[in-house]
Amino acid sequence: MSMKDGPLLLTNDDTKAILDIPSYVDALEIAYRQLGEGVAQNMPRQRLFVPLGEPDTHHWFNLHAGLVPGTNTGALRVNSGKVKFVTQFGTRRMEFPGTLVGLVHVFDLETGTLRGIIHDFYINPIRVACTSALGARYMARKDCRTMGLLGTGWQARWHLTAMMSVRNFERINIYSPNPEHRTRFVKQQQERTPGVEFVAVDTGEKAVRGADVVVAATNAIEPVMKGEWIKPGAHVISISGGDRLDQRKEIDEETVTRSSLVVVNSKVQVELDEQPDILPLIKNGKVSMDQIVELSQIVGKAPPQRAFDDITFHFNNTGMGIQFAAIGARMIEAAEAKGIGTRLPYTWRGRAI
Repeated sequence: MSMKDGPLLLTNDDTKAILDIPSYVDALEIAYRQLGEGVAQNMPRQRLFVPLGEPDTHHWFNLHAGLVPGTNTGALRVNSGKVKFVTQFGTRRMEFPGTLVGLVHVFDLETGTLRGIIHDFYINPIRVACTSALGARYMARKDCRTMGLLGTGWQARWHLTAMMSVRNFERINIYSPNPEHRTRFVKQQQERTPGVEFVAVDTGEKAVRGADVVVAATNAIEPVMKGEWIKPGAHVISISGGDRLDQRKEIDEETVTRSSLVVVNSKVQVELDEQPDILPLIKNGKVSMDQIVELSQIVGKAPPQRAFDDITFHFNNTGMGIQFAAIGARMIEAAEAKGIGTRLPYTWRGRAI
């Protein structure tokens, strides 16, 4: 890219044409390794809410920022939208009626210039899924063959793709409280990956019991998984990551207390957002913050030592700016190589000082 070029705008259609899940997992490995070394920098996620006129409805403003020298990028991700709390199939959850704006601004660290702006419809769920896959690369058993997947939405779909890029699964049990959703999801995935057996099950317990890896990728606010269902030796992932207003909790206390290793993306976020999956356990003395490990402390090192029946739990508890920086770099590079995207005016890059 010439210094005379303006920043690249990538729409959702542009990013859909250049997706490369394995390369994003590798980019995140660089980001989390450097975060653990104190080289990369990450600002804790910030969320602002103000009530609107309708009941249970708020305006939601969401910010992430991070710097990753290993990919020569910094990123600022901004979301703006209306959120409404609803109850479906007996579970309280969030919905985003109307327009949700999501933009990722990618900067060059060497020059300080704006390299691109990415619409976040794809990068958002993908960076969550690839972070889960990165954790599984280090914590899940290499011989795992069965996955239990709770959820059939956008996050669940990308988790399936990302997890299958780091482990060779033979059977995947799928649960959603909506029978039509789980049946359609299984049919779609079976057509895409005929070498893997996809099975729709009618309870969360049936999805979890016997699974080597369990992924809870839902937008439920109340627990959908119980620790008593988990097979000894399994690797468990939850992406709920709520905040003070959105007190989501996908898992019960036993899921955490049964785990010999509890890993989070950010300890700071647990306390800052008062996340109900873990913080109450810390406050009542059932889990110590010292027992909890951040993902950046594991990545780049040998896999954690574990007994055969140990359960590992990755609480993928927050979005991080380094995720958007690392994956945003890969997206911009791929788009430039393929001539995809729209160049904005040169003046958008910044100004000389």
